[in-house]
Amino acid sequence: MVKHKHHIIPKHMGGSNEPSNIIELTVEEHAEAHRILYEIYNKEEDRLAWLGLSKQISKLEILAEIRKSD
Repeated sequence: MVKHKHHIIPKHMGGSNEPSNIIELTVEEHAEAHRILYEIYNKEEDRLAWLGLSKQISKLEILAEIRKSD
C-alpha cells in the first residue's frame, strides 16, 4: 500500500518539515485529512489538495485555480 507523507500542521499554516510534524497516510486518509482541514479553516490550499488527492479535479485544474488566485 502506497503511503503519502502529510504535514500535521500544513506548511501553508506555518508547519515545518520536522519529522515530528509528518505522518504517513494512505491516499484516501490524506484526502480526508485535507477535507477536514478545509472544513475547519477554509484554506484554499486544503480544498485543492483534497479535490486533487480524491481525483475530483486534475493537476491541470489545480494549477489553473492557483493561477487565478495569484
